[in-house]
Order: sequence, then C-alpha cells, then structure tokens
Amino acid sequence: EGARLRQAEALIAALPPDGPIVVGGDFNAWLGRNEPAWRALATRFPDGPPPPPQPTFRRRLFLDELFFDLPQGWRAARSIIDNRYGSDHHAVLGFLDFR
Repeated sequence: EGARLRQAEALIAALPPDGPIVVGGDFNAWLGRNEPAWRALATRFPDGPPPPPQPTFRRRLFLDELFFDLPQGWRAARSIIDNRYGSDHHAVLGFLDFR
C-alpha cells in the first residue's frame, strides 16, 4: 500500500500541473477506491465521471482505472468492457468529448 502511494505521488509529480491529461492503468489497488494511491490520483485528476460500478478484476476488485484532468468544457466517459480478450482483467475504455 505504501509503495503504491509513493509510485502514485511520483507519477503526479512527474506530470505537468494542468491538463489535458489522461492517466490510465492497472494500479493494483487491492483496497480499491479506499487505497491511498487511488485517492491521491482521484484528487489530482478530478475531472472524470464517477467510477463505474463494475469491478475490473475477477468480478470483485477495482484494479484498473482512468483518471482525467481536462480543460473547461471537455467531458470524459469510461466503460468497462465485458470481453477480457484473454486477459485476467477487463479493459477500461475512455472517451473524450472536446467539442
């Protein structure tokens, strides 16, 4: 848990201070949305829609996520893909609307 938080903080520090930025990946946040690393990323990248209710790993864990820092007027959406395409994780698909 502490190592993942340090990694998240290092990622946050390495990225520009403002958007547009989309950060996504398998964050191995075994505590899900209660994980300090997940909360740090969600705080830094607040512009996405609410997280989808579907878990991404073995129908019970929320390990994979997309985080957004978007300019005024941009909108983001995300969806969990049902087909795992041979992986043990479900993919998270992101959409941006910047019209």
